[in-house]
This record gives sequence, C-alpha cells and structure tokens, in this order.
Amino acid sequence: MFFDLIPAIMAMPRTLVDHQYKAPTKETGTPYKWAHGEELWTWLGSHPDRALNMVAGMRSHNPADAYPWGIELGKLNLKDEDVAIVDVAGGQGHIMEEIRNRNPSIKARFIVQDLPSTFEAVPVPPEGVEFMTYDIFTPQPVKDAFIYHYRHIFHNWSDDDCTTFLGQVVPLLKAQPKSKLLLVDVVLPDSNATMQEAIMDISMFPMGGMERNESQWRVLLSKSGLGIKKIWRGSEPEACVECQLL
Repeated sequence: MFFDLIPAIMAMPRTLVDHQYKAPTKETGTPYKWAHGEELWTWLGSHPDRALNMVAGMRSHNPADAYPWGIELGKLNLKDEDVAIVDVAGGQGHIMEEIRNRNPSIKARFIVQDLPSTFEAVPVPPEGVEFMTYDIFTPQPVKDAFIYHYRHIFHNWSDDDCTTFLGQVVPLLKAQPKSKLLLVDVVLPDSNATMQEAIMDISMFPMGGMERNESQWRVLLSKSGLGIKKIWRGSEPEACVECQLL
C-alpha cells in the first residue's frame, strides 16, 4: 500500500490549491483520487491483490485491548439470538474473531459489515462471526445491537463524512438506550504530539482522513448530538471512544 500512496502524496500540493487548502472530502475528491482516478476503497475493490495487502496491514495492528470486552459483554445477560456487536466496516472479521476467541463463553451474534469486495477474498467468515454486506453511507440495517463498533474507520474520513456515518446510527441510539457506540481509533494529545503521531496524521490526508485529538473528537461528535462518556486506553496509540447522547 505504501507504493500506492506515493502518487497520492505527490498530488497533495495540487489538491490543496484546487480546494483552497481545505480538507478533502468524498464529494470534493482526495489526493488519492487525483492519482488513481478512484477513491481508495473503490480502487481496492478492483485490485484484489492490493486489498489483500490492506487486510494484512489491518491484522498487524495492535490487539483489540482498549475496551474490556469480556467484562462489559458479561454484564449484558446476552442470549443466543441477541446481536452483541455490529462491527461496521470490520474488514474480514479478524477483530471479532479475536474477541470471540478471548471470550468463548459470551453468547449472542457478532456481525461484521463491509463492502462485498471485502468479503470476496475469504470463502467463509471466522467461526462464530457473521458477514453482512453494507455501505457505511447508508441506513444501518441492524436496529437492535447492543454495541455498534467502528475500528480504524473514522481516521480515514473527513468530519463531514464521519457525520454522515454517525447519522446512520444515532437514531438507533435514541430509540434504544441499551445500545452503545464505540469508536476505536487514535486520540492524539491536544498539544505536544510526538513526531510519530504527527506522521500518522499527515499519512491519512491523501485518503481524505485525519487523526484527531480529544478536542477534535468532541467537536466532531457534538455535530451529531453526541459526547464522550469515556476514553478507554489500550496499546498506544489506540484508544476506544465510548460515546453518549447529549
């Protein structure tokens, strides 16, 4: 993927000029689209070899240890027919597989949602996990999950696009007080970021995304009537932002 990003990085000066130095969005186009003619996620669908590289990269990320899954799921008195977790844009299910394996006594359904092209590379989902095709810009079809989970998703997108994603799930949170929204991503410090953290941030720009500090997360969530209930910390720099309705 690094070599595919180089043309997008080279396109950044032109993109910034064309958009008056405003952050790119899905509508305006990104440096990646300038370089490849398509946005990253569409382009990966027609380049399965590169999609496999992306999956391998996602599997190499830190373990899902920011949120105490076993403890929190154990509080819910889940039944087999319940939907415990909807992992939105969850790739090929490796995070849900990890949580299942760590907590074999947890009942209920684990659903991983993503684009059809993501699932084409794997013949079957991991044991104990269901696949469901879904586009994150469209209404959420699972209405009664206990947890809606987005991991390493929001940093790929602008605030405007993320607000669209939130618009698909916030009505469900209002209708069902039992449901939680968890956003697992980097939470940068408001000041004195390290060089590594700064590089992580600028690396997301060609795809139209950004890493956010806590203040930026609060601003983003407030646009959808949400606030931060708690920031769970795991293997740095990953964190889990537990959201609440304002």
